[in-house]
Amino acid sequence: MLNHALSPVSSGVHVIENTGTSDKTVLVGAYCRVSTNLDVQKASLETQMIAYEKIINDHPGWVLAGIYADKGLSGTSVNRRTEFQRMIADAKEGKLNYILVKSISRFSRNTVDLLQYVRDLKKIGVYVYFEKERIDTGKTDSEFMVSIFGAAAQEEIISLSNNMKVGRRMRFAQGKQQWTHIYGYRRGWEIVPAEAEVIRKIYDMYLSGCSLPFICKSLTEAGIAVPTGKGKWAAHTLSEIIKNEKYKGACLMQKSYIKDPIRHEKVSNRNALVPQYFKQDHHTPIIPKEEWDAANLVLTMKDRKRGSTQYPLYGILRCPVCGANMVRFHYCKGEYFWTCSGQNSGDTRQERSKCPLYAIHESDLLGSLKDAGLPLEYWPLRQQVESITFPKYDWDHLIIHPAETGAPYRIPITYDLPSNSPLPIITEAPHEWHLTKETRTVLTTFINGKPVNPSVAPRMLERICGIQNHVRNLTILPPEKYEADVLRVESGKKSE
Repeated sequence: MLNHALSPVSSGVHVIENTGTSDKTVLVGAYCRVSTNLDVQKASLETQMIAYEKIINDHPGWVLAGIYADKGLSGTSVNRRTEFQRMIADAKEGKLNYILVKSISRFSRNTVDLLQYVRDLKKIGVYVYFEKERIDTGKTDSEFMVSIFGAAAQEEIISLSNNMKVGRRMRFAQGKQQWTHIYGYRRGWEIVPAEAEVIRKIYDMYLSGCSLPFICKSLTEAGIAVPTGKGKWAAHTLSEIIKNEKYKGACLMQKSYIKDPIRHEKVSNRNALVPQYFKQDHHTPIIPKEEWDAANLVLTMKDRKRGSTQYPLYGILRCPVCGANMVRFHYCKGEYFWTCSGQNSGDTRQERSKCPLYAIHESDLLGSLKDAGLPLEYWPLRQQVESITFPKYDWDHLIIHPAETGAPYRIPITYDLPSNSPLPIITEAPHEWHLTKETRTVLTTFINGKPVNPSVAPRMLERICGIQNHVRNLTILPPEKYEADVLRVESGKKSE
């Protein structure tokens, strides 16, 4: 209500001022929030709601327009606080004139969000009263005080977050994992039988050679629900299940961390920028360790982003000269070869190995193993065979070392290419000999100790030199951190 009075300073001048009383009804709302779902905080939330309802109803000229309550939500962000967002929407629609809040920290612990919403509300004539700090945003000096107390509330949550991180990492150092829901287990690491059967089926199918998309299709057709209960099975979901060390009974702690507690920025800790903690035999496994390790090795060998795939013979096929693992590389369309990876330091093959520049055609290797009745998938083959190599400089046989008992045995290699085609094996530089046949001397080219038809010798020599040059400059890099122990192989660069 406006009051008119004569000015005591100058006659004829009227002073008009607001007496503070008005017949207009004030629509008042109250905002309450607790950050956890603990019973004690739920009781606190109910107490706040009852108290504000009584205060508003007992105040002359005030009408209760609504009580907005968020429970179990942090004050550092407003995105997930649905009741807060509803309150702001009601204020913009003219359903509120005034908002009561217990404290600035209940309204927001993010200084930027706090000032933004206070200013936006003030522009539309809606004011906020913070009870604890006794700040009314309708007053001229309120924003300065709000910013000070808001900054203090923000620093408080940062300090609290740092304290929680220290406590959590101390528990990690003791091997105590913070429980999060994981498919196949319930709290206390008790195995859920039905879910565990699904996990075993996934590993069994993958180790038998089934692709991830095929497994997804099989699970969907069998009517098996995804771990979240929503959506369809995806290859990414299966790869995460295969990579999860908890299924072998181990536990890797601190896989990720909160970089910024205000923005809730969660980042991967893949490179261990923050200390990680690993505990073997943490709980009862669903998958035996040997099978888990094999599945992850296969997952890495089939990852095309890491260069040439190494499936299925990596770790099984050994160099006959130095005993190192042989690696698979791609030469041209449809042609894959295996060669020595070397044991020395350096990236290129010529830096890593002093072995001859040989390359063995993969199709001939797999064909020979198939003819011998051996499986062509990594895990079934690994269960029967410890290693496969060649007799030194004898490229016509393979030596099979059984996985368990039994003496090594030989199997022949049958090369599919006819004698006049480029040979699938290159062991040494081709050379020419002069052979005397009866009364004439003939210039004959030998490759791998075998004479070559003169009509195709130039083409074969060109091809062999090209493959040898490719092998010489093949890039062989160590495995990335946290990956299975598989070397990265990339196409060689042509030498100048």
